Amino acid sequence: MKITLLKENIFPKIQDASHFISNKPQLPILSGIYLSCSHNQLTIRSTDMKVGYQTMIGGKIEKEGDCVVPARFLSETLASLKAGPVVLELQENTLLISQGRVKAKLTIFSSQDFPPFPTITEEFSVLDTKAFLTAIEMTNYAASLDETRPVLASILLAFEDKECTVVATDGYRLAVHPFAIPLVENKRNVLIQAKMLSDVVRIIDKEKSKDTRFLVSSELVQAVFIAGDTTVLVRLTEGEFPPYQNIIPPSFAITVPVDREDFIDGLKTCLVVAKESSSIVSLHIEPKAVKISGNSVNIGENEVELDTSYSGEEKRTISVNAKFLLDAISKITTKFIEICVNEELKPVMVKPEGENPFVYIVMPFKR
Repeated sequence: MKITLLKENIFPKIQDASHFISNKPQLPILSGIYLSCSHNQLTIRSTDMKVGYQTMIGGKIEKEGDCVVPARFLSETLASLKAGPVVLELQENTLLISQGRVKAKLTIFSSQDFPPFPTITEEFSVLDTKAFLTAIEMTNYAASLDETRPVLASILLAFEDKECTVVATDGYRLAVHPFAIPLVENKRNVLIQAKMLSDVVRIIDKEKSKDTRFLVSSELVQAVFIAGDTTVLVRLTEGEFPPYQNIIPPSFAITVPVDREDFIDGLKTCLVVAKESSSIVSLHIEPKAVKISGNSVNIGENEVELDTSYSGEEKRTISVNAKFLLDAISKITTKFIEICVNEELKPVMVKPEGENPFVYIVMPFKR
């Protein structure tokens, strides 16, 4: 194995591959990155047995071959080099990395012991990359951080007809964002751990590919994403996602439009004291005004009043987690948002103005 390629091409890919290696691998070889030279390209692979990564980059090959190199030392060695051509050459039980007068020899593992990358023969669906990335960004923060609850720590991809609906919930809030896809013949739900999916999204975004190919392999119990020359396999979460449609109220008694930036500023102001009370603030809705208030026994209280075009006669006071609101509202881009409420202890909905499909539900607190 001997290949010449640019450091600025290989180093970012090695960094990406390193991200899919466990800090405590089950087997020593899983701490390594698989390298294979053939057909004028270098194939790079890594896995932690939950996520598999593969990408390819071009180079000048003088001799084909493969090996597995410890990821940490490979990454650190490449990081120390200057931009420009780098030569990787397999010499017996070491990989020689050279650039001018700089030479480094790294001990390798046998490539025969590295888990094989599966051959995918099933048919892929095509996702619009921008729409898919947007849907994940608008929902993934709502997934639970508690990995002992794997279903709630995962994101649901619900495929039906010509739509994929992305859903996340931690039991206290719910984020839903559908986007259009080509026709799906069979309705199916796919659960993927939120942390893993965030890693996949980061890789896909780097590839700058207009479309992302997607497949659920029932044989592998994995989801497969392909963007550009990069493939990522992710193990599916087993379990039944909560019936999220039942959480979204069919209608609301009051819909209040408010300026998004003003509402964000008001929440942040009230959080100065409310963060000492589990970040709970109260929304006081009345004709032509929305008041946000926060209080703490040890600090004090504050209040911000905002204008609104709501002209109804009904009033409401609802207590919610301000940080939960900020998570969603900070990602909305419309000038105005709509706050939709029913009774004081019923779910509150926040959404962008207009026909935007994003929906965010937060559960209120009793004060």
